[in-house]
Amino acid sequence: MHTESFHNEAEVRIPMKAIPKPDCVYPLGIDPAWHLGTNELAYLNSLKMKLSVILGVLQMAMGVCMKALNARYFKSTMDFYFEFVPQIILLLVLFGYMDVMIIAKWTTDFTGIESQAPSIISNMIDIALNGGAIPPGSAPLIGSAGTQQGISIFFLLVALVCVPTMLFPKPFHIDKMNKLHAHQAHHDDVHNPESVPLQEHHVGEVKEETKKPVEKEKLLVEVHNEDWRSGEAPKVNNNGAISNYHIKDLLSREPSTDGGHGTAFADIFIHQLIETIEFVLGTISNTASYLRLWALSLAHGQLAAVFLENTIMPAFEIHSVGGTFFGLWIGYFMWVSFTIGVLMSMDVMECFLHTLRLHWVEFQNKFYKGQGYKFTPFSFQLTLKEFTR
Repeated sequence: MHTESFHNEAEVRIPMKAIPKPDCVYPLGIDPAWHLGTNELAYLNSLKMKLSVILGVLQMAMGVCMKALNARYFKSTMDFYFEFVPQIILLLVLFGYMDVMIIAKWTTDFTGIESQAPSIISNMIDIALNGGAIPPGSAPLIGSAGTQQGISIFFLLVALVCVPTMLFPKPFHIDKMNKLHAHQAHHDDVHNPESVPLQEHHVGEVKEETKKPVEKEKLLVEVHNEDWRSGEAPKVNNNGAISNYHIKDLLSREPSTDGGHGTAFADIFIHQLIETIEFVLGTISNTASYLRLWALSLAHGQLAAVFLENTIMPAFEIHSVGGTFFGLWIGYFMWVSFTIGVLMSMDVMECFLHTLRLHWVEFQNKFYKGQGYKFTPFSFQLTLKEFTR
């Protein structure tokens, strides 16, 4: 009886220890057992790094979508179709695709084939250098190896097409609108006897011989950069005043000998070239800049662990009950002091400054130009005055 029971217990216990429970895997979140492992830092670093990249791509995509809302508000079809559309596609086919591969790797079970788990960074590099081929001994993350390679090549070609789409159409469209309305302005000056002879005027002054006085600010209005980059046409009013018209075009009555592709077109093209290069290269650098979230989380976690291990934990090494009690009492107040003074004051302020920088540079440079209405901070006093009028 005893022998049978022993063997029965052994038969039950050995499989329970050898085979893990299928329900011990956390579908969401981190298993607390990682904090007891020797590879805790390596695992958490990888997780935090990928989370920071995913959050960064999401916020940058939101910033590009804000550009679409601006284009719709200002009724600029050029900004919508030739800036927003290629920019959001470029961001998604490169780094959005990378985020998809990260999530696919998280949701794939590599139990027993851990050595075949692919490297996301190596896959992204191989898209450009190796035609998206899956390295030998590495498992594909999306379908088969051929399917993932085909998707990678297609996304790379789409990204390459997006670059000239952002660069060429808009400058040529703006140049065409400039020449059209310069010709219209010249035609109105010839056929309108009350128009202002602009060729006789210097910048900032109006002659007395004009039949109909025109205000200086109405005559020589400096063009708003957003108006010209959005392709908005300058208009000539009935009284001869020109709004949204470039100073160079005001001083030149005759069309340029180079067909309108002179200094104005060069300036527009160079400006669009700079914006295109800034977005393409900034997409890479801005994504890498969000890794500061990972670095801040790493520093915060390590500081918290150091404070805990050097204030409260030593009390548990005291063998007497009284010593442990007083050690915990003193260690607790030391731990609270360090946590509030360093982590909750200095470290939180550092995190705030870094996130503020991410909002200002990586997020707002996708849509904010600083050339619209002057910013007015919120004021209860002004709000109450508006309601009491």
